[in-house]
Amino acid sequence: MPALTRATLGDGQVEGWWSRVGQLVEGVGRFALGPSSSLAAASGNNTVGWSLPLPAAAFYGTAGTNHDLGTATLLNSGVQIYFGRVLAEASVSEAKVYAEASSPTVRAPVNATAPFTWKPGDVLSWTFRYVAAS
Repeated sequence: MPALTRATLGDGQVEGWWSRVGQLVEGVGRFALGPSSSLAAASGNNTVGWSLPLPAAAFYGTAGTNHDLGTATLLNSGVQIYFGRVLAEASVSEAKVYAEASSPTVRAPVNATAPFTWKPGDVLSWTFRYVAAS
């Protein structure tokens, strides 16, 4: 089960699966918000994420880099679906989700009020693929 960062599970549901073949790690995950679930408040570049199942190769930890690990789907239940990217931002242990914005060079943090106000029934799902440290 993924360990969420900058989010509170509460009575929501989180699930995930991953596998490793050689040094390649691939997986999927899902966080469905319940009445007592929450995402961190908007503050700078504060965005929801989770701990990677295995440490990533050292080059993912290079300062100033944003390695693309996969895709994300952000479901504003009954309203709209948003798309996003999963990034390793100079980290070998955490993945973060950003919503796709108006241009390919802009990314928008995912937090309590972005890209919409999260509520029970909303769902964040993701895929990822990266090279493990060893």
